[in-house]
Amino acid sequence: MTDHIHRVRRGRYKTGTYYFQCMSCPFIATSLQMANHVVECWRCGQPFKMSRNDTRWAKPVCQQCRSGKALTPEGLVGSALEELLKEDK
Repeated sequence: MTDHIHRVRRGRYKTGTYYFQCMSCPFIATSLQMANHVVECWRCGQPFKMSRNDTRWAKPVCQQCRSGKALTPEGLVGSALEELLKEDK
């Protein structure tokens, strides 16, 4: 058992089968095995549960990052800037 949430990246064997490999440990699993597996998002770093659709990404990202609603540092700066602009009006 590992003591971290895997940050996986998709690769491909010569046979054409896709697999996911953790970037910090020797964990490897096929795309079919990764469905419903909790991994770390490549954009925000938060854990999320992969779906079959998420296995299409070479570097899986969570639903919030795909929709642009994640709380990344840039998003926090943008919302703070919007609040300052509202105060000035």
